[in-house]
Parts: sequence; C-alpha cells; structure tokens
Amino acid sequence: MKLSEFVEETLSEIEAGIKNARKESNSPWIALGSIGVEPVWKQQTVDFEIAVTTSKEGGGGLKVFSAGELRAGASKEEINRISFSVPVFFNSISLEDA
Repeated sequence: MKLSEFVEETLSEIEAGIKNARKESNSPWIALGSIGVEPVWKQQTVDFEIAVTTSKEGGGGLKVFSAGELRAGASKEEINRISFSVPVFFNSISLEDA
C-alpha cells in the first residue's frame, strides 16, 4: 500500500468511527461541534510513526507494509522510521450531521 493511501484510509476510518459513535450513542458529547450556538473548533493531531522499507528491487516510491508482509531475511531491504502529524478538527460537525 502506498503511504498516501495508508494516511488517507486511516484518517477516513477515524472520521467514520467518530461519526458512527456519535450516531449510535445519540450523544452530543462525542466530538461536539458546538456549545449552545457557539461553534467549538479544537485542533487535534493524528500522529503517525511508520516503518518504511526501501528495496533495491522494483520501482521507487514509499510503501507501507504490515509486519507480516515484510520478508524475513531480505538482505536488499532497509527499514527506516518516519514520524509526522496531521492536524484535524474531529469536533466540527459536517453539513451531513447538521
């Protein structure tokens, strides 16, 4: 899986989970978007720490592998770690939720 696909899927799944939890619990307190008539905007971050392999075989680009997908004993691969954060506003209510 490409790194961009992994980040996109992760953020989408987190957002869907929050939306589903808000619906299922019927609670305004899960990632609330307003208090009274005042909107609530609180930036949060999703922190990623990913092990990335680079290989001398095949094409370029960053790909994300699960631990089970890494080949044991592959001598032409290097494993590097990258860390980054993505700012998000999970507490804002989308137009669908309003």
